[in-house]
This record gives sequence, structure tokens and C-alpha cells, in this order.
Amino acid sequence: MRPILLTLLLAACGNGDGIVVVTLNASTAVANIAALRTNASIGGKSSVHTNALATPINLPPATMFALQIPASLGGHLVLTVDALDANGATLASAGSEADVTAGGRTTMNIVFGVSATDGSVILDLAAADLTPSGADFAFSDAGCPALVGETCTGANELRRCAADGVNRELVTCAEGCASTPSPHCKLLTPTGAIPPSDLNVVGLINGATTGTSTWNTDTGAIGGVRAGNSNPAALEVVSGIGFHVVGPIGSQTGVFIFDGVDTGSPSIIGKNALGIVSKGMVSINSLSLQNCSVGTPPAGGFAGAAPGSPDGAGPGGGHGGAVIATTNRAGSGGGGHFTAGGAGIANGGAAGGAGGSLYGDDTITLLRGGSGGGTSAGGTVNGGNGGGAVQVVSTTGISIGAAGLVNAGGCGGGGSSGVSTGGGGAGGAILLEAPTVSFGISSAMSTSGGGGGCGDGGGSNGGTSPSGDSLGGFCSGTPTRCGGGGGGSNGSLCSTGISGSGGGSSGYVRVNTRNGTADFSPMQFSPRGHVTTGTLNFQ
Repeated sequence: MRPILLTLLLAACGNGDGIVVVTLNASTAVANIAALRTNASIGGKSSVHTNALATPINLPPATMFALQIPASLGGHLVLTVDALDANGATLASAGSEADVTAGGRTTMNIVFGVSATDGSVILDLAAADLTPSGADFAFSDAGCPALVGETCTGANELRRCAADGVNRELVTCAEGCASTPSPHCKLLTPTGAIPPSDLNVVGLINGATTGTSTWNTDTGAIGGVRAGNSNPAALEVVSGIGFHVVGPIGSQTGVFIFDGVDTGSPSIIGKNALGIVSKGMVSINSLSLQNCSVGTPPAGGFAGAAPGSPDGAGPGGGHGGAVIATTNRAGSGGGGHFTAGGAGIANGGAAGGAGGSLYGDDTITLLRGGSGGGTSAGGTVNGGNGGGAVQVVSTTGISIGAAGLVNAGGCGGGGSSGVSTGGGGAGGAILLEAPTVSFGISSAMSTSGGGGGCGDGGGSNGGTSPSGDSLGGFCSGTPTRCGGGGGGSNGSLCSTGISGSGGGSSGYVRVNTRNGTADFSPMQFSPRGHVTTGTLNFQ
């Protein structure tokens, strides 16, 4: 919707004067309207005004104008509007009626081609800001009462009242102007649970640096930089850095909010996935969302099975292999994510553990990491932890520096001589969203799965090796590697009693930019995992 002349605003009003805001449209197109003639009647008085427009308009789209009514008048308002061409001939006429409270504010809809009256909404009027005026039903371009609000005057232009409440200003909208639900400059809307309002938090310091500090995704604490929230669920700005926990239970994200940040190479702890939101540039040297300590998965990731608990954690946890005596231990399943995890190999009559189920989607609408691998019943080794999850959002840009690394790879399953083995953990999730995303020479990203373990060696951890997906564990038999690879490969049988476990699935990498593309060529290796690109969402 646009106002007449891309706004016809009121003259200064008398103390307590009433205001009627009229939205004007046409059911059938009316072109080249050069002037509007209004005929208003209320409280025994009437007024007729012809208002020339600086630039002819067409209806539709809808436009708006405002009508000033003296404070002494109230009651039933009858208003007709004639659309005139440049020669003063009438192009169309229509009218409407509404009950107006003296000194109140009312809205009316008038549609050329529709004769029915509408039910208007009576609004409260802030009369204290009105100043004396001489004319009844006066129109002019002077003043800027906050009743018409903001208006899109073009695809990338917003007209609004300035902070002084008198003048109007034009604002260039970098991402376009949206007219619904009310006119506003479009804002970047992050994927998933992070609210767009996180990009407009006030009180932030510009250009924060965190070096090698420890970030806690559960509390918001940054060692030596920021104390944790008193209530992690509530957005709090502490030491110029915001933080809160968002998202559904079981898939929550701890969101750190900056106005520009150089993350350095922090240590990330906590169970929640990591969110980084910034109005300014985000520069990354190293972010590791991989933790292969038994029972301690990375932020957003899921733990591998511990001895005695055969199934890995997470929606795609791998399953443990069966055991028939100590000489027949089947391999275990790897964790699932982008695909199902690899299955463990059977051994004699002992069935191999199934790989975990696939889950998630290319857009990463639910930010969560990879699932853990299983381990055999009665075994002594663990399944690999899944990789973690991270989402980085900036209205300016994201830069991963030279030799920079973002790693959310899964962990390799355990292996021990003569004993059944653990499945590899699945790779996690990396989601980058900014107008531009750049990668430095020899930088790397990974959501590779961990390799499955075998009789005398655990699988390798997901990462950024030239071989791509992580290698499974090896044993002394043939073939020399019986654990499944980290892309969700199945385990194999090395020799009697020694069985390989399945590798963990790879995870997701998603990069959203303004133009929907990303140049990965400077990276040392192609990004590991399932990689897609998309366009940013502006609303």
C-alpha cells in the first residue's frame, strides 16, 4: 500500500482534533488520477476540498490519506471521494460512513466500484502532540503524525516519520521493502529457531574478540570475557555480548549475539548446539564441534554407546552387535544422519548391529548434530560420538580465514584386540548464513562420519583428510581394514571372531548467501559431508 503522493500527510492539528485515516482503492483499475475531491459531513457541518496530486496515481494499488476533524465535532461521518483527471473530469466516485468520537482517531476503507459501507475501527488519539490549526478537513504535506505509519514507496524504499515527529524521511532498504504485515525494510530471517530479533539487539560492543576462550552453550559464559546468564532462556546482554537458549527441548541452541566478532579458536562446551549471530562481520579461525571423549559429546552432538549400553544416543543412534561366546562377537552399527549408518558384520551366529536411521534435511531446519555409534553387548569399547552442530548468521558476512577450520566430524568407534568393536559416530551439521561467505586458502569444513572400529584398532575420527571420509579400524587379517568407512559403510569380517563395525554417516553442510552460491575453491579439500547452498530468507 502507498499513500497519495507517496503520502498526503496532515497539517498541524488543533488541540484535541480528531483524525480519520482513509485507505483508498478500486475494484476495477482507475488510471491517471490527478486530484481527489472529498465531501465530508459530520455534526451538522460539511466541507468540500479538492486536492491536486503532485504526481498522478493509479488504483490499485491502495493509497492512503488523512482527514483532520475539529475537536468540537463528533458523531456520524459521511465521506465521499471523487477521483478526477487532469481536466477535472470525474473518473470514479465512492463513499463510506463511520461513527467518529470527538477528538478520536478512526480508519475508513473506500473502494471505487464498491458501494457498500464498511465497519470502521475507532482508535485512541494521542491529542497531546497536536498543535493549533485553522482549517477544517485540511490536507497538506506538513507535519508527520505517527498515525499513517511507514510506507513502501518503491521496491527498496521505505518512507516513515522521522524521530522528531515532524519530518518525513526516506530509508533505503538493502534487501527490499515489505508491505505486510506492516510496511518495513526486510530483515534477514535465520533458518530454524533463532529469532530475527537477535539481529537487532541493542547494547552490544562492536568488534568483540574471544581468542582461545571457552564458550559454554548452556550458560552463555565465555571464559575471561562474559559471565553466564542468570537465566539462560532469557536474552541477556552481559559485557556487550548477548546470549540466550532457543529451540525445542532436545534440539536447543545456545545463541551468542555480537555486533561483529573475531571468534579466534575457542573451545566449545555444553550440550546445546552453538549459535553465533552478528550484525557485523564474523571472522572465524577455528571452530571445533568434535569431542571424542567417552560419554562427552560435543555441543549439539550425541554420545556413542558406552560398554553395557549397546545403542548410541540420538535420533539415528547405531545399534550394538550380538555376542555368542567370546569368540563370536558381531560388529556394531554406525550412527545415522544424512544417510543410515553402516551396519556391523555378523560373526558366526551373532547378528551384526544395524546402522542408525537417517534424519534431518538439506536446509537444516532443526539444528542438531550427528548420532552416536553402537557397541556390542558385553564389550569393553565405546561407540563413537556424533559430531556437533553450529549455525553462524551475519547481516554483513562470514569469513573463514586462511587454514581456518570448522569441524563437526563424527568420532571413530573403539577397537580392541580380540574384542568386538564400536560403530562410528555420524557427522554433525554446519549452517552458515550471510550475504557473503568467504573461505581462506587451505581452509576446511567437515561433517564426515567416524570410521567403524575393528579387532585391533579403532576407526579414525571424521575430519579433513585428503582421503575424504574417515577410515575404519584395521585388524591383522584380510582385508586389512574391516571397520566401515565414515560415509556409512558397512563393516566386514577380518577373521573368525574379529568383526568390523559400521562407519557413521556423514552430516550436513549448508551455506546460504544473498545470491545462493558459495565459492569453495580456496579450501584445501572439498567440504566433507553432504553440502548444499541456498539463498537467504528476507522477510
